[in-house]
Amino acid sequence: MTGGLVQEENFLILPTPTPAVTFILTFVAMLPALWCLLRKGSSANSKDFVRCIVLCALSSFMFGWHVHEKAILTAIIPLCVLAATRAEDARVFIILSGAGQTALSPLLHPDNLSSLKLLLSLAYMLSSILVLTNQHGRSLLRLHEWLYVVPLPLLTIYEVVLHKLLLGDKLPFLPLALTSVYCAVGVTYCWILYYFVYLQNDTRDRTTGDKLSRQRLRHKQS
Repeated sequence: MTGGLVQEENFLILPTPTPAVTFILTFVAMLPALWCLLRKGSSANSKDFVRCIVLCALSSFMFGWHVHEKAILTAIIPLCVLAATRAEDARVFIILSGAGQTALSPLLHPDNLSSLKLLLSLAYMLSSILVLTNQHGRSLLRLHEWLYVVPLPLLTIYEVVLHKLLLGDKLPFLPLALTSVYCAVGVTYCWILYYFVYLQNDTRDRTTGDKLSRQRLRHKQS
């Protein structure tokens, strides 16, 4: 655990991670994406490069040392550009941006910002889903993904309204704990899903490239 100006704390039960361990985990998590990009060489396009950036940013967020909530923007912002170009990128973007935006909302701490947090949460999620669905002409999320995304604004509603009505001053840590755990599930899912999509596309590109190479070889021999 770290906080503020990297004030270090030790876990009482779980093993305490060290900077060296988090460095190794982050490097290993980035390695497959970097290797695929390196192997493509000059055939890699700008979209491949940006997708690799997104995966590296997510890997750093998942395993890095002293990671703040705002660091999720390093993955959301480049993914926002890709979301307009391909449905699979838009699918991951909707889930990741929804979870990231919800996780950032507790940083707007004063009570007089409660209505603003609710408005931002609802407006952002609705607009991103409607715009990207219209852009790609079809529904982007699977059923289980809808079941995850739809309750995200309810976390903000519980934090700013329901918790005080139901429990008053009891369990003050509960809204933040619920938000952290729920959003962590979404970020982890997006990291695994985007890696699967990235590696699947890499395999498909290599298969297509091999077919084209064989066709060119047959054409030369004929």
